[in-house]
Amino acid sequence: MSPFNTWEWSLVTRRLTHTGNCPRSLEYSTGTVVSDIYHVYPTPHPWHLQYFNGEWHVEPDPWDPFRGTVSRDYRQRGVPLLRHQTLEITECSEDDYFQPPMCWLRDYVSLDRVPLEPLPLSPSDRGEVAVECMVLLDPTTLLLVHSTCTLLVDIDPHFLSPVCHTSMVGSGAWVEE
Repeated sequence: MSPFNTWEWSLVTRRLTHTGNCPRSLEYSTGTVVSDIYHVYPTPHPWHLQYFNGEWHVEPDPWDPFRGTVSRDYRQRGVPLLRHQTLEITECSEDDYFQPPMCWLRDYVSLDRVPLEPLPLSPSDRGEVAVECMVLLDPTTLLLVHSTCTLLVDIDPHFLSPVCHTSMVGSGAWVEE
């Protein structure tokens, strides 16, 4: 069995069906479902994989999530927000020391990726910051789960409104905020 096999579970027939092979390894990669499309960015390679209608589609990612550097260890998590946006958090480590997380808001329609600045962490907290899972509980509440703690994040709905979204022509609303 190929490690790149793709299977779909049918709620109607209650059977697994082999739909083909993924063209890239997804080891250590996480994806998000937005609408009916599964999006995944295999780390550390700059590819955008999409799975829909039983097929994989591959295109180059116009943004490099690791800024051209491949560290020894990295973790990438994503959670779909409203409509077609995803919050992405990437953590890289060097010599068992986690660097500050890199956060982005990715828009799957315009293909924009807006950098977000997380609050600064103390050096002692950086080793404990690894997020295991993220779930959007409602339009304004995000739950982050770690093996030793959980964190609820309030999201200002204004930042997910069409007024604040970037487009391919600029990011003026984000700069003003």
